[in-house]
Amino acid sequence: MPKRAIIIRHGESFVNTDKSLSWQAAFDAAPLTETGKQQAEISARNFPFAPDIIITSSLARARETAGFLSLRYPGVPVEVWAVHEMYFSAPDAIWGHDAFADFEVRLYEYFEQLDVTRPMNPGGESFLDALQRARQFLQSVEYTPHEYVAVFSHGRFMRIIEAFLQDIGQSPKDVMRTCWGSLPIQNGNWLELLFDDNGRITSVHRISLAN
Repeated sequence: MPKRAIIIRHGESFVNTDKSLSWQAAFDAAPLTETGKQQAEISARNFPFAPDIIITSSLARARETAGFLSLRYPGVPVEVWAVHEMYFSAPDAIWGHDAFADFEVRLYEYFEQLDVTRPMNPGGESFLDALQRARQFLQSVEYTPHEYVAVFSHGRFMRIIEAFLQDIGQSPKDVMRTCWGSLPIQNGNWLELLFDDNGRITSVHRISLAN
């Protein structure tokens, strides 16, 4: 069977619902809401059989979502890879004690400028940094011997992957523009990567599950 990778956006967490959280609490440690737990359970139930490996980001909301699939298939190995959300700021830099709601305004301003080399805030990743992480992730998946891979990641990082794969020859600025213009991937939904017999990615598409 050709290789297949399913990238799952974590279930809804308090990052999505409580905009009064500090940047650090929201980004690193926010747990799933009850709705997010239901989404994680639905996602786990939609796997027709056990993946060969479960990959998760280091952030709490992704690890908690991955846990539902681990409960269903307890023998599957779990690894933490660098598939975390784009770091827009160092945890305790500018955002440490600011209201998280201000994030959306700054995010809009950042992406509208299309400056791929500049981080949004000191200590954060530039878009080019995050794109390089996405490319390294895709290369690692291509080379892994596992045939059926489950990856628990984050919405914007998934959109970077999706935008890059639409045309791998495009410039980083074009990837940034495509990513910013794409529709959000809802919590608990999937991005499916299909591979040919040589391990090369042949297609990418979204799969929407009931939220």
